[in-house]
Amino acid sequence: ISTEPLNEWVDKGTSAIQYNSSTIVSGAISFGSTAGNIVTGMLIMLFTLLFFLADGEKIWLFMVKLFPRPSRPAVNGAGRRGWLSLVQYVRIQGFVAFIDAVGIGLGAFLLGVPLAVPLGILVFLGSFIPLVGAILTGIIAVLVALVANGPWIALGMLGVVVLVQQLVSNVLQPSIMR
Repeated sequence: ISTEPLNEWVDKGTSAIQYNSSTIVSGAISFGSTAGNIVTGMLIMLFTLLFFLADGEKIWLFMVKLFPRPSRPAVNGAGRRGWLSLVQYVRIQGFVAFIDAVGIGLGAFLLGVPLAVPLGILVFLGSFIPLVGAILTGIIAVLVALVANGPWIALGMLGVVVLVQQLVSNVLQPSIMR
């Protein structure tokens, strides 16, 4: 093996970088700006969350005081019932996401698909995205099975994903959400 092809590749790469340097720099600046915005948003979210957790009751009562005095009890009651409904929904959704993740993760493990635990975690997190989250993470699990183990294992993984998601969506979730 000679070094001539390697030197040609290095020369071509260097010239491509020099030719596209402005595009590369603008992309790096754009990436830095986006990363800065994301970090700033996360810090603001955490800062706000601390206040909501520490003084949530006081904040709610302040908001209720913005309404006319005669309607305050009704607004307070409706808000508290709405909050209770939201808390119950999130708890149920967390349980359903856990069952979905365990089912698909266990199926991936039994089929010998690599990364079964990370796939289960991904399915758990994806299950909180309404309508498409569980479907997309199930597709990712099938694609990992296809790439790592071939079409037959991927077909088995597809069967596991469809079975688990159908049981969770059509049997478990409706019986819990009553």
